[in-house]
Amino acid sequence: MRAWWARCVGAVAFAGALAGCPDLPGHRCATSRECGQGGVCERAGVCSFPVAACDSGRGYADQAAGDLAGTCVPSCDAAGGDAACLSGVCEAGQCVRDDEVRYVAEAGVDTAACTQADPCRTIARAIAARGARALVVVTPGTYVGSIEINPPAQADAPFDVWLIGARRPDGARPVVRASDGDGITIHRGGLTVRALEVHDGAAVTTSDTIDARDATRITISDSRLVAATGNALECHGCTVTVRRSEVRGDPQQGIWIEAGRDVELIGNTVTGNREGGLAITADRCVIGSNLIVGNGHTGSDVGGASVSCPLAHAFVHNTLSQNQAADPSVAAYRCLSGASAVNDGNLFDAAATAVTGCEHSYSLTTSGLLPGHDNRTATPGFVSPTDLHLRPDSPARGAASPTAPPQVDIDIDGEARRQGAGDIGADEIP
Repeated sequence: MRAWWARCVGAVAFAGALAGCPDLPGHRCATSRECGQGGVCERAGVCSFPVAACDSGRGYADQAAGDLAGTCVPSCDAAGGDAACLSGVCEAGQCVRDDEVRYVAEAGVDTAACTQADPCRTIARAIAARGARALVVVTPGTYVGSIEINPPAQADAPFDVWLIGARRPDGARPVVRASDGDGITIHRGGLTVRALEVHDGAAVTTSDTIDARDATRITISDSRLVAATGNALECHGCTVTVRRSEVRGDPQQGIWIEAGRDVELIGNTVTGNREGGLAITADRCVIGSNLIVGNGHTGSDVGGASVSCPLAHAFVHNTLSQNQAADPSVAAYRCLSGASAVNDGNLFDAAATAVTGCEHSYSLTTSGLLPGHDNRTATPGFVSPTDLHLRPDSPARGAASPTAPPQVDIDIDGEARRQGAGDIGADEIP
């Protein structure tokens, strides 16, 4: 066995020191236990091993069956994310085993084991039945009831929660709807929300769709937040990442963050929020490739966005249109971060007089020039008044700065932004 092990190690040059190799023809397996220490029985029925050179962190030895020999296990991120995994959960590029996940279904019952074969009915029950991690897959349907995570009276230590929606074939997300009060309240720990539509309850006048309390960590992606009475996302002193999501129809403000730490808002649509789109006060923020449209009214303090991030402020490649405020000079955007703020490549479908504070570069307004350099005045060249993608002949095309923060890697459609001088605004013309 020792000689065979040496041949196995030597054959996988990129793998480095493997923890163990199985004595199995073609490394074929039915369970991970057969693969030995460090081995995992992959969906293909073949053992993989830790490989630092692979994006997924795992690879097949040269003795693996068929075309798998000497190759990397594909990262589930690259293969379609959560939907690429039998468990419905792709985390850090790896498919999570289904025995680590709890499942919720409309036809489930809360006396069930919360497995794929025997799902729970409520998200609260699935969280309570958690294993080592609170990973919850929410299958298509509508789930009524508020969710409270790590409340102050909880005896257990705070834990992180993942709520992951399994989309229907038509792309519709599962809906989480509070009967009254906040949709989701997190007091401590971390919360990840993916592919869900979340509503607050209309019966309480001060409820929020997601209410994040001090020192929490919130990550939202591919989701839709809708508020009936309060803010869609309210955060006090927390760290927030929102990507490729929609914040819509809020009678208060879309995203309201006070005394935040690190804020990253990339590739979102923020629209129809009566008291303003974004009201952000945080240490550091990167806000890019967002479509911020139709927020505020003639009596609101905030229009499209009001941002104060004194330690690091990047507001880049956003499109702002049809926003209003009581003070016309802040109807589109108010920057409160001072001279260190980076405001670059933004498209303001408004006069320069609707933008206040800080200097700008490589940005466009419909009339008047913004303070700063390489700014321009022009008609944006949208496809239509309701379709704010850029036409091929738009003056915003190829007119942005040669550089942008690395976090702003996608446009409003989730497509990669071009390196070098891309397009002004949230849309990158293909």
